[in-house]
Amino acid sequence: MKTIHKFLLSSLLIVAIMPTAWSNRFATHTDTLDNDMVTSAPQQEYVKVIKKEFAITPTGKTNISNLYGKVNIRTWDKNLVNIKVTITVNANDMETAKTILNRISINFANDNDNVSAKTVIQSSEGSSIWGWFSGSNSNNNYQIDYDVYMPKTNSLALSNKYGDSFVERMDGKANVNIRYGNIRMDNVCNSLNANIAYGDGTFVKTENVDAVVSYGKARFIYAQNIDVNSGYSEIVIEQAADVRSNSKYDEYDLGLINSLIHNGSYGDVHISYTNSIVANADYTDFKVDKLGKSGVFETDYGDIVIEKISKDFTKFVLDGDYGDCRLKVEEGAQYELDAQGSYFNATYPRSLRVSSKSDDNSSSTINGNMGNGKSSIKVRLDYGSLKVN
Repeated sequence: MKTIHKFLLSSLLIVAIMPTAWSNRFATHTDTLDNDMVTSAPQQEYVKVIKKEFAITPTGKTNISNLYGKVNIRTWDKNLVNIKVTITVNANDMETAKTILNRISINFANDNDNVSAKTVIQSSEGSSIWGWFSGSNSNNNYQIDYDVYMPKTNSLALSNKYGDSFVERMDGKANVNIRYGNIRMDNVCNSLNANIAYGDGTFVKTENVDAVVSYGKARFIYAQNIDVNSGYSEIVIEQAADVRSNSKYDEYDLGLINSLIHNGSYGDVHISYTNSIVANADYTDFKVDKLGKSGVFETDYGDIVIEKISKDFTKFVLDGDYGDCRLKVEEGAQYELDAQGSYFNATYPRSLRVSSKSDDNSSSTINGNMGNGKSSIKVRLDYGSLKVN
């Protein structure tokens, strides 16, 4: 069994505490009491710096867990993990600053294959951690910032709450958990697991992605395969191979993708181009600028607009209720049209060769062919309309 060496804050290599000039980042706190204005004295900034460096194998794992500050992770070709933690406290005097700093510790651990650094904050008696940070119990503010260098071939586990994060290009796997902050990752040349809540994530280039997004925004510039579970969020994917999404109360804006499998409710989906789409959704509107091969939709209470269906498409299928569907098929396409529904009406090109058509008080049916009909448009729609042109 490998020995794990733990380093407490008392044994840190470099510790410096020093007051600096008042910074505009921290506003003077003002309370109102019995209609009299009471203003605190100007605070000073106290800084504590901690530095550590550990050897690690090229395929090891770097673990960073932080609260209330920024995390910047850069990669290099050395088999070393270099960690610098800067703790900044705003307080009225040195004694108060020391009291706060003593409650903040960075727990380090390492072996040949793992390096970890974790921020631990102990609450004062009768007050919460959030109370310190927000200033509801005192005039004190603090921030904990990490600057990390790790081998680019390492895997990464990153957790950060109430702060922004940045990760440089890396070749290993990445697992990131972000709460109440933003993250940007340049290039993950391996699998990525991302969990984002109440913040934004930007991922420039990724391979296989498994993402959970709630009350936030995730933007993927380029990815191979993406699985997204989202709620009350905005998802932007500029270019990807295959996308799977489960959505509630979201807005999806997709660029060039090969395929989409979407399950959702109460949202909007816009796609610039997809080769194929399979969707099962309620209370969701779809707009596709161009569809290459196939589209299969099962919808309730939602509209579908496809601005251009390629003449080489194979099929379009819709089974829906309470919605309208508009399809613009590229000139030269040959297809069979089979559409019917209750409280339904359909319009279609004049050049369509109609083989059968019926209308009564509550239902309509239309069958016909454009050309030799090698492709198909099949629609079953109640309480809605279809327009094909």
